[in-house]
Amino acid sequence: MWVDGIKKLFKSKKREKVGQFVTAVDHVTFKVEKGEFFGILGPNGAGKTTLVKLLCCILRAEEGTALVNGYDINRERYQVKASVSLVAQAGWRFFSYAQSVKENLELTAALYGLPRKETEQRVTQALKTVGLWDRRDSSPMELSSGMRQKLVLAKGFLFKTPIFILDEPTVGLDPPSAVAVRSYVKKELNKELGQTVLMTTHLMEEADMLCDRVAIMEKGRIVACGSPEELKKALQKEEILEIEVTNYTGQILDKIKKLRLVSRASARILDATLGYATIRVHSPEIEDVLPSVIRLIETSGGKVVYLKEVKPSLEDVYLKTVGKGL
Repeated sequence: MWVDGIKKLFKSKKREKVGQFVTAVDHVTFKVEKGEFFGILGPNGAGKTTLVKLLCCILRAEEGTALVNGYDINRERYQVKASVSLVAQAGWRFFSYAQSVKENLELTAALYGLPRKETEQRVTQALKTVGLWDRRDSSPMELSSGMRQKLVLAKGFLFKTPIFILDEPTVGLDPPSAVAVRSYVKKELNKELGQTVLMTTHLMEEADMLCDRVAIMEKGRIVACGSPEELKKALQKEEILEIEVTNYTGQILDKIKKLRLVSRASARILDATLGYATIRVHSPEIEDVLPSVIRLIETSGGKVVYLKEVKPSLEDVYLKTVGKGL
C-alpha cells in the first residue's frame, strides 16, 4: 500500500481579509492501494490542493498524519518527497525564462539526480508525449498558458517514482492534448509501469474514465468514497431524464424541482447566448412525470430539442451527496 493510512489529517489556513481561519482539510481519513488510480473530486475550494500539498510535504499538518510509500509525512519528509512525482497547478512559474523548454527539463533532471544517459531519452519522450517537441527551443515566456501546463506535465513525466500525483492536470489543455495526457498516465504510468496515481479534478467525466476509486471532497471532508460503479449503483433506484432545451432560464429549473415525483433536478448551460442547456431530472417514476416536465418547459418559453433516459453519472452522485452541482 502506498498510503498505509491517512489518519484524521487536518489543516486550516487563515483568511487574511476578515481575520478568520478556514478549515481546508478537516480530519480526512482514507487509504489507497499500491498500483491504484485514485481520484479526489470536488469543486474549487473543496481542499483538494491543500490535501495534495500535505501528502507531498509542501505543507505541514496541524493534526494527524499519513504514510506515503511507507514513510510518515511528519517524521520522514525527505523520504516522502523522494517517493512522489508531483504535477502541481501553476507549476510553470518555477521555470527559467532565460532557458529553452528543453534546457529547463534538462536542468530539472540534473537537479533531481537523473543520470545523463537517461536524461536525453526521457526529456525527448516527455516533450513528445505532451506535444511540445516542436517548441523545445522556445522560451517558456513564448508559450501559451495551455502550453505551459503541458511543460509542467512533461516535468512530471521525467521521473518514475512509486507515486504520481496530479493536481487538476488537464485544466487549460485543448481536447486533443487532454486525451493524450490521460492516455499516457493511464496506460503507460499506471498500467505498464505500475505507478500509483492520485489525481484531483473537478471534471467528473475524467474521473469516471480513469479512476479505479474516487473520493468526493466537500469543504475539507471526504463525503463519499468508492469505485465509480459502486457510487453510481446507489442511484439506480431512480430514473434520470436528460433534456436539451433552448431559451432556457433559471426559472424553468426552479419550477421543475417543485413538480410532484421529481426528487432532484439540475441544469448545465451549454450556450448562454442561445439559452441552450441540458436539464437532468431525477424521479422514481420518470414516465409519469415526463408530460408535466415538457409542458412546463414549453409554457415557460423554452423549447425541447431532444430528450432521453440516461444512466447515473458521477455528477449525479455528487449532486445527491453534496446537495448541489459543480
